[in-house]
Amino acid sequence: MHFRGRTWPFLQILMVFLLAASPAQAEQDYIPLRSGPSEAFPVIAEITPDLKVRAIKRRGSWFLLTDERKQGWLHADQLYRITSLGSDQQSLLMNISRPGKTRLEAGFSSENEVFAGVSAFFRDYRLYGRYTHASTGSSGWSLAEAGLIRTFARMGDSFSFNWSAGLGAGQDEDGNRHWHTEKDTIVPVASVSADAVWHAEQRFEIGVRTSWQLAITEERQNYPAVSLFWNLRL
Repeated sequence: MHFRGRTWPFLQILMVFLLAASPAQAEQDYIPLRSGPSEAFPVIAEITPDLKVRAIKRRGSWFLLTDERKQGWLHADQLYRITSLGSDQQSLLMNISRPGKTRLEAGFSSENEVFAGVSAFFRDYRLYGRYTHASTGSSGWSLAEAGLIRTFARMGDSFSFNWSAGLGAGQDEDGNRHWHTEKDTIVPVASVSADAVWHAEQRFEIGVRTSWQLAITEERQNYPAVSLFWNLRL
């Protein structure tokens, strides 16, 4: 009886520690799946790392996973937690969710402009080059510019908001006075813009841009415009 009297308090303490540790361990072993492709959506299911699942849809960096009974969204950065996928399949899904750093752009504006450009990431910015041409009757004008794009806000993985600034060279065609210069005269132009971009698919984006162009001449003409554009991510 003396042995049991000394052992029983020890067993009680041990049981308390085991019960306290059980919830923490269970929380680490379950992976939350959300009702939509963003952390703003609530958790609707939890799975264990060894549960066999497959990806049936992707939206940005989020994957819709299913085990044939339940389904939910998981961010690509959390795929490593699912041991049942295997390292090869995890790497494949990660590469799919991360398109290249180059974007091809095309669009048109409220000022009868059409434009095309290309941009690529450089550290926290994107470097861009863009060519714009506008036709007004039998003549027109053009602008070639280069500059920087910076993302300043995001809404999940679906929307981003950017500002950009650049310098370029504008030129009027015969009979056109957009830049208020003579034909073949090169005009330095400064431009700033703000974009709202919808990341519709992994490699396709649609955006709206408000821009201002300033001709660096004695008259300092300002040219605002609203544009609709598309990006192809390579």
